[in-house]
Amino acid sequence: MNSSTFLRNALVGIVVSFLPAAAFGQLVIPNLGVNAGPAGNVSTSITVNGANIGVGTQADINVLGQLGVNVGAGVNVGADGTIPGVPSLPGSGVVLGSGGSAGGTAASISLLSPSSSLVFSDAILDTLSNSSLPSPISQRFVAFQGISAATRDIGARLLEIRTGQYVGLYEMKLNNEFGEPFESEGKNAVIVTDDDTWWEIYAQGDLFDGEIEEFGFADSLDISTYVGTLGVEYHPNYYQTLGFAASWIETDSSLGNNLGSSDISGVALSLYGSWYDGPLYVDGLIAYGWLDHDISRRAPNNLSALGATESAAWNFQFNTGANFSFHQFVTGPYLRAEYTNGTVDEYRESGAGLLNLDVEGQDYDSLSSQLGWQISLPIETPRGTIAPHLRAAWVHEYLNDSNLVGASLVSFPSNRLTAQSVKLDDDYAVFGAGVVLSRNNRMTLSADYEILVGDEITNQAASLSLSIKF
Repeated sequence: MNSSTFLRNALVGIVVSFLPAAAFGQLVIPNLGVNAGPAGNVSTSITVNGANIGVGTQADINVLGQLGVNVGAGVNVGADGTIPGVPSLPGSGVVLGSGGSAGGTAASISLLSPSSSLVFSDAILDTLSNSSLPSPISQRFVAFQGISAATRDIGARLLEIRTGQYVGLYEMKLNNEFGEPFESEGKNAVIVTDDDTWWEIYAQGDLFDGEIEEFGFADSLDISTYVGTLGVEYHPNYYQTLGFAASWIETDSSLGNNLGSSDISGVALSLYGSWYDGPLYVDGLIAYGWLDHDISRRAPNNLSALGATESAAWNFQFNTGANFSFHQFVTGPYLRAEYTNGTVDEYRESGAGLLNLDVEGQDYDSLSSQLGWQISLPIETPRGTIAPHLRAAWVHEYLNDSNLVGASLVSFPSNRLTAQSVKLDDDYAVFGAGVVLSRNNRMTLSADYEILVGDEITNQAASLSLSIKF
């Protein structure tokens, strides 16, 4: 078989030019049934369909398809000896097939040596971006849930204050030490005055489980968050509450299609206050949290790319509403506005060979409102109060933008990978239920469950809290 016939039938879609085999490794050609032998002599300056293709002498051509490299066949070769849309190695003339799969692209790249000037085609960059960037993109969502979980912890505490512990029972508190007989029921009652002052400490644990059903190439993202909170409150009277809380956050996440996972831990500190002047109330909260991320990503070459970074976020909340007495029930509307601003630092991966990434830093913002209605039923007992409660709300997100997330290959820094972050729903429904148990207005135990539902996301949260007044 002469050289011209060989190239015309077997080397469609790949060009070898002035590159010794030692510089490029093994060149694998699609399995077209041709066995070229280990050292096929290819003459220089051969013309194929009008294209002048220069090739090096003694080019090593290996038996076909053994490494599974996805090299496109049937590609039109341009007059300048290059293949349109396919990357060319500067100074070598070697043209790689663009490939159609992440594995094929990874195998092609594995044949190369690190280069600061090599630029891949858009087709290769798109393939790498789709398979590599879901992990960096997920870090912003995981960080956001961690901070949101901690501040929801405080929100549940404020809800507890309004649901049965004070609201609806303001004029009558059972007490076995102070008070005078209440004529209509023959029980001991406390006449509350504005100068009653006390402190309260509480501990709360929360479990959050979330799923984003559509997360780009990963298909899904599952997030589990655990929060433990210790707080102290000062109550200058029954109208006002000032509090400080510290929350420990642990979050585990996993991407679909086995594309990676992350473990996140950190702390959030919160200052908050509540003011009630029946039936209206106003709450405010400001929180700051910082998290450490340990990241594992499955690279297209099936190696684990490991990274570590940090994130931080501010959270601001404003709540207002009204509680009205209706027979034995306490019910009314509420409105919440919440803003979160966070950053995820840049980081560099290791462990994935030529496919390690330098991931760029990210910023994220969320502004949401929640409009709902709540109802509770404070029930007095000889030992205290039981107050079951229900609520339902509509949540709207105002800053649901899809931002660009970027990274570059450590071994080929001229190649920047980009992808849009996942855009979630704008509107959600929230349903919650719980119960507050208050023993003689000194010790309070509460439990709460909440579910948030959207077209592509579901979040569930459960909490348990114990507070002691002194």
